[in-house]
Amino acid sequence: MDISSGFHSMPMSNTLLTNMQHKRHTHFQLFEGYCKKNAVDGKEIVATISGTKVNLRVAANEDTKAKGLMGSDEPKDNNGMLFVYDIPDHLGFWMKNVNYPLDILFFDENLEIVDRHTMDPYNGESNEDIKVYYSRTKAMYAVELRAGWYNENIDLNKGPFKLKF
Repeated sequence: MDISSGFHSMPMSNTLLTNMQHKRHTHFQLFEGYCKKNAVDGKEIVATISGTKVNLRVAANEDTKAKGLMGSDEPKDNNGMLFVYDIPDHLGFWMKNVNYPLDILFFDENLEIVDRHTMDPYNGESNEDIKVYYSRTKAMYAVELRAGWYNENIDLNKGPFKLKF
């Protein structure tokens, strides 16, 4: 018995200790990720896409990602929105209540462009009839910019085609 603490000191198996440390580490990572998401959500960041500087508003939590650019003015020049996801997945975006076209670029966990689309503006379609633009492969990030941005700024003869922030 440890007199200073009032608790019995018992040897713990290495497996039990490792499992407890792993659970604590996993919970901490989840909590840390949650805190980081909320700390950056809605913030403006400066990033580059294949060397071109862009100003992006971060959408990291579910409410901000669901709203996206709905009801906002068309992004100007090199301004847009960065959508951040926890794990790579086939991402899908629609243009509900967005009355101007947008380019969407999908990036994998290595921040490399894996797909892109130019999305048509919303024309009052019912939810069932609104086109959804999916990434062809799994992606972890998406960037929405004004329509035409990709063709004006990405030179297919030069690489790498990466997002940096």
